[in-house]
Amino acid sequence: MKKPVLPVLLLTAAAVLGGCGGSSESKQAASEAVSAASVNDNVTDEITESEGTVESYPDDDVLETENFVVNSDSAPTTSEEPQAGSFDSFVSLGSYDGLEIQAEAGTAIESGMTANIDYVGKIGGTEYEGGSGSRYDYMVGLSMFGEDFDKALTGHKAGDTFTVSISYPGDYYDDVLAGQTVDFDVTVNAVYITTPDVALMNVVENSTVLQYPSSLVDALKAQYLAQFRSENFDESAAESALIEENGFPTEDEFDAFIRSNVKNQLVYLAMMDKEGITKDSDTFAAARVDALTRNGLASSVSEALSGGYTELDIDLMAEEYLAQQILASKAAS
Repeated sequence: MKKPVLPVLLLTAAAVLGGCGGSSESKQAASEAVSAASVNDNVTDEITESEGTVESYPDDDVLETENFVVNSDSAPTTSEEPQAGSFDSFVSLGSYDGLEIQAEAGTAIESGMTANIDYVGKIGGTEYEGGSGSRYDYMVGLSMFGEDFDKALTGHKAGDTFTVSISYPGDYYDDVLAGQTVDFDVTVNAVYITTPDVALMNVVENSTVLQYPSSLVDALKAQYLAQFRSENFDESAAESALIEENGFPTEDEFDAFIRSNVKNQLVYLAMMDKEGITKDSDTFAAARVDALTRNGLASSVSEALSGGYTELDIDLMAEEYLAQQILASKAAS
């Protein structure tokens, strides 16, 4: 099991950057951290055909700093520890009352919507490794699998099935797909106006940090630095060198990135607090396992820990997962 960089900010970006031939872990992470909202499991027998091509992708081996979303607020840092019922002194939550996630029954897919799909990609009639996905949230309009895949999805509704043929150029970044024509069998499970993960990003954006607990800032910073150091052969490397090597030109930019992640965590914890969910509850314990299994990372906490994840990694994923589930339940009620 390969341990990725902490997935606090970049789960959705991983789905976009991964493409249909990218990391199965990234795609699974983006697709499986999905709503408790119901989906339409009825599948029609109608099969339609469409064809298209995709352009080649540039090499994106290094994620540049400008792709990170960072906040530059001036909220102070405090030694005060967040306690149950006290989160309103740390963060002012953005409203999520009256949230709509799933589109009304019969809604046709349009650009800007998200289709929850099952898909199987075949080359020459044979499914290729990494070419299938279940309950994958496909954001229409971003050309995640190519512009023609988006066009093929447009107009379909929950319950539809169809096949689309995509021709990949010879210089496509994925060697398995380069120069190949892939037939994708697609089932649309549900159509979303937005999804819990995107809705959660909006809640975070509309929330304001009043003060940053130093305990959370220090813990997350130490976690990132430890991972940077573990991936660097020079154990004696200076902290500033590690930060620069991992895409942050200055320590100030790295600190802003850490604060952005802590803002996310504060929002998740405040939402949990609002719903009466504590980190010592059975609900949180179950979420730690659910977040791992739904993201396809591990089948248990012990397996995740033995594979290189830390308790903080697992807590962060569980907090994000619970916040998404809170939004999904609010939208469904």
